[in-house]
Amino acid sequence: MKKPAISGLSVLLILSCQGCRNVGPVKTTKPMPFPKSGTAVTDESATPRQEATPQGQLPAARTSSWRHDLVVGLVSGIVVAFGTLLVQLYFDDLRSDREAGQEDLRSAREGRQNNLQFLRDRSSTQPLDRPFNGMDLAGQNLSGLELQNSDLINSDLSGADLQATSLQGSILSGADMSRTKLEAAGLERASLVTTDLRSAQARGSDLTDAVMWGADVSGANFVLAAMNGTDFRVSGIESAELINSDGESVCYDENTKWPEGYQPPAMNRVKCAERWGYYK
Repeated sequence: MKKPAISGLSVLLILSCQGCRNVGPVKTTKPMPFPKSGTAVTDESATPRQEATPQGQLPAARTSSWRHDLVVGLVSGIVVAFGTLLVQLYFDDLRSDREAGQEDLRSAREGRQNNLQFLRDRSSTQPLDRPFNGMDLAGQNLSGLELQNSDLINSDLSGADLQATSLQGSILSGADMSRTKLEAAGLERASLVTTDLRSAQARGSDLTDAVMWGADVSGANFVLAAMNGTDFRVSGIESAELINSDGESVCYDENTKWPEGYQPPAMNRVKCAERWGYYK
């Protein structure tokens, strides 16, 4: 059933009453219907009347709803703003870390280049003071340099090119020489105590009388390396490549674990005892 349309006159009456105070809803007087037989007459005065809202004030329900919406809006705005701030700070930190990392890499690269130049300046067959201990020389090209009796303790030579480099009598204890190219390098009488030689390529190098006690030679290549009198009490030898020349005498002990199926080279116990003080 359709509701009756509001006439223009009714609208004007409602608008004209907006300025009235304490005026209730406009009522249309209708003739009271004659009560049917057996129907009780209802007294309209017994029905509670809704009091009018004072002018300029919102009904209590609308006021409560407005306040609720305001609080929700403020809280939502604060949450969104705070979340946006956290995201911005997160990306700012990422950018700062990336820039700092790039700066560190740039600084490390410049430092290695300066160290390389320092070594090159002291490459000579003449006896010179060569204090290179603790230097970062990772990945640098040192091939063919004359660096006898150098102090390279705890230096980083990982991945460096030391092919045909003269390091006779040098101290390389504790140095990182993993993945280093040592083909034909001169390491006679060198100290390689606890040196990291994992995956080092020392094919054809000269390790005569070198001290390699405690060095890690996992995956290293010592094919055709001269190891006469070398203290070869190392770790990881079971995965190293070893082919020694006839007649060489490598020094080792019962704790040396050779690769499976490998025939250890002959050992001159007297010479090893004289050279290293064990097997007496």
